[in-house]
Amino acid sequence: MQITCRRIQSIFHSCGFRYYSDITGSKVQAYLNKLTVSDKTCNYYLTAVKQFCRWMVLEQRASGSAVEHLKRLPVLDDEFRRALSFDEVCSLLRSAEAGPVRFGMTGHERAVLYLVAIETGLRVNELRSLQKRSFDFDNCIVTCEASYCKNRRAAEQILKSKRAEQLRNFLAGKLPTARAFNMPSSYRTAPMLRADLQDAGIAYVDERGLKADFHSLRHTLATELDRTGASLKERMAIMRHSDRGNLTQGVYTHAKLYDLRRAIEDLPDHPWPGGKESASTVATGTDNRHVTVSSDLAQNLPGLRAHQCSCVQHHAEATIDNDTRTAFSNGPGRIQTYDRWIDCPQVSSSHFTSPDEASLTTYNQSGHSHSGTLLVKP
Repeated sequence: MQITCRRIQSIFHSCGFRYYSDITGSKVQAYLNKLTVSDKTCNYYLTAVKQFCRWMVLEQRASGSAVEHLKRLPVLDDEFRRALSFDEVCSLLRSAEAGPVRFGMTGHERAVLYLVAIETGLRVNELRSLQKRSFDFDNCIVTCEASYCKNRRAAEQILKSKRAEQLRNFLAGKLPTARAFNMPSSYRTAPMLRADLQDAGIAYVDERGLKADFHSLRHTLATELDRTGASLKERMAIMRHSDRGNLTQGVYTHAKLYDLRRAIEDLPDHPWPGGKESASTVATGTDNRHVTVSSDLAQNLPGLRAHQCSCVQHHAEATIDNDTRTAFSNGPGRIQTYDRWIDCPQVSSSHFTSPDEASLTTYNQSGHSHSGTLLVKP
């Protein structure tokens, strides 16, 4: 309501409206044409003034509305918004960390803000509402109050375990009721991110016409969850998306807390801004775990195209979708691949038994090795 009132006041003040009879559609349209905001935000201004005029007519304080005939601008769908790649995220964090103060936020604070946005999927207003007491560092959860959420339901987002400890140190000098991030208004977060993208050498609009705005950070989380093998139900729960039309996924499939926590822990290990890890980021998709392939691979598999694989080690219980024939599997010890030419690994101590097999050794965090064969479909 406060935002709507501010928009109406801005229109009236700029157009010089003092009485209802002063309102004209041409002046309102001229004001909207001069706004340096997105088409979607421009439509919000038009909707606000229309609502005011409709209320005047409904309350019989006016005989008609002078702006009812004004048309909304066509708005591009979310399909014209893109997600950032792992390398782009790392570049953005490094650039923001080394950047100057922008809109009252230091480079380090902006970098942490972007990282939290990517790993929680929280929207701009939700992030702005966060206070230090919103973070439960022991249970690795951040809570956003219902009044700030889009669906008006309180949001509890899971944090990566090591990220919770890093955020504890980041917010150590603040009072419980202090804002977690000294963010600017909604109208300034877009140019703030755009400046950091430019410093990082990342195009705001790529060659396909897809833009990278602040909401793209939320798209990045959804894309990374899909790539790491999170089930549809897990992605819905983390992204807080409803699935009203699909009862099988929306009602009869249940995502437990350990499933969601595992999905968050499986996200790419983005470097903490300003830390040692940000200086030399290994963008292998293996979460800094070593994956070694036999040196005879090239000789035994001639002409094999390059595949992008990552070894995913899970320590949670298996989920219902852990089928051994699922290409995008997410069970314990599985090999995550984005290429459906590669099927699931089968544990074996043998080396090369045919040109269709390649020996593969993976190492978990404790240093224990697991050998097996990687089957490649011809």
